[in-house]
Amino acid sequence: MAVHQCSRCELRFRTESEYHDHLRMEHKVDPRNVDPIRYRATREQQPLYPDFVEKKSTEPRKVLIVSNATLRAQQLQDSLLSGAQDRPTTYRLVVPAVERSPVAGEHSRFATVGSVAHPAEDTLSGDALARHRLDEALDRLREQGLDIDGVVGHSDPMRAVGRALDGFDADEVIVATMPQAQSAWLDADLPTEIERRYRLPVAIVEAS
Repeated sequence: MAVHQCSRCELRFRTESEYHDHLRMEHKVDPRNVDPIRYRATREQQPLYPDFVEKKSTEPRKVLIVSNATLRAQQLQDSLLSGAQDRPTTYRLVVPAVERSPVAGEHSRFATVGSVAHPAEDTLSGDALARHRLDEALDRLREQGLDIDGVVGHSDPMRAVGRALDGFDADEVIVATMPQAQSAWLDADLPTEIERRYRLPVAIVEAS
């Protein structure tokens, strides 16, 4: 970001008005009368101390992912790949063994990457459905280069999260879910409950 450097001292200013005020107050000079040859007028230079830019952390982190119906959503895969590019990341995926919801027939529209984990997935529910979705997701995401493991969790997502955190010192939790209007997890405010109980930051990835 360019700045205005005083033509009479080494001070620098972000705006022309600040610079002009400085000339009036500190040097008793009317900016309109500054000799452009003697003082070289106002000049644009890089700041002496550049604006602070937060550097991306290179410290490894651990992230717990909670998902079921949206495991094959493009948004989730993109989010995980992007996170792993920003810094070394170890993921753990927990798939709560929830029964199919009334909108189960619409889940297929959130399956935009990978492949069906089981030819009879549409007939499965509970543990079997969660296991096959987990296996497909782990194989696919490992092929993408992610460091990830996973477990099938309790049908109660809060209990599933608690068990998945055993032996996994997570820095963050990602809740991957359907859009607000269709998500039982968002309707129950699952992300907030996780934050309160486990004292962890929670990010939400909604499939669309």
